[in-house]
Parts: sequence; C-alpha cells; structure tokens
Amino acid sequence: MVYPRTPNSEDSLAATLWVIDPVSFRRECLCMTLASRAHWRAIRELSAWSPPTHEQDRPSAVLMNVGAGLNRGIQPNGGSRMVAEIAAVAPVLLLCDSPEPAESIIAFALGASGLFPASLGVSLLIASIDMIARGGFFLSPSAARWLTHHTT
Repeated sequence: MVYPRTPNSEDSLAATLWVIDPVSFRRECLCMTLASRAHWRAIRELSAWSPPTHEQDRPSAVLMNVGAGLNRGIQPNGGSRMVAEIAAVAPVLLLCDSPEPAESIIAFALGASGLFPASLGVSLLIASIDMIARGGFFLSPSAARWLTHHTT
C-alpha cells in the first residue's frame, strides 16, 4: 500500500519513504503513524525488499524494521546482503526494539545509515529519517556512549 501525501511545507525533503516490515500489522501501524505526522509525498509499505524497477521509483530513504526478533538483518551474516543492497539504492535506517550499542557498528559496516532504537519515539524517528535522506547518519545516545568508552 502507498500512503500518498501532498507536502505542506517548503522543508519537505523526502519524496518517497519505503517502510519494510514482514508483519502486516506493525508495518501498517508504522506507516499510518508516519503519514499522519510527517511530510513525505508518499510512504510505500513493503513486506520484503524489492529494488525499484525504474530510476524514478527510487525512494529517498528506507526504514527497515529489524526488531521483534528480526535482528538477523543486522548480523554480519544473514541479512547483510539485503542491507547492502538497499543501501546501494537509498539511505537505510534500521529500526530495532532494543539494540546492543555494538550493533550500531555492525549496521554501519553493512551499509546502513544508522540503527534506531524504537524506545526513542516517533518524532526523533522522523527527524532521523530526514537526516539520513540528506546524507547524514544516526547514532543513538547509548551507542555514542558505548563508542566513547570502547574506542579510547
């Protein structure tokens, strides 16, 4: 399903956001929440990754849920090819229920633009998606603290 939306502000950035989650209920709830609170022209929901068939269909950003027991997407084996394939098309932010801080490093190594803990809330998620769509990266506060203590 695609949730079309007319941008209502000049700061509208992402033309299309793709949301990947294999569970319909979670995917639909997430897409409806994002559509009601954000400014993308369209949000496309997918149960699995499928590359765009035309250049004009390329998303501005991809949000992939790897939480709720789906953490195989951030393991060095398993979903690594999928994350790398998505990252070659568009910036990808991985959504995880309760990631270990070290998993952020794995996510970056796989090509993701960040690993977002679901505990941080929707407003920060929206800002983080916009940031990665502009070429930035997201690092959670707990991952930043972990890095500070383990790299010095």
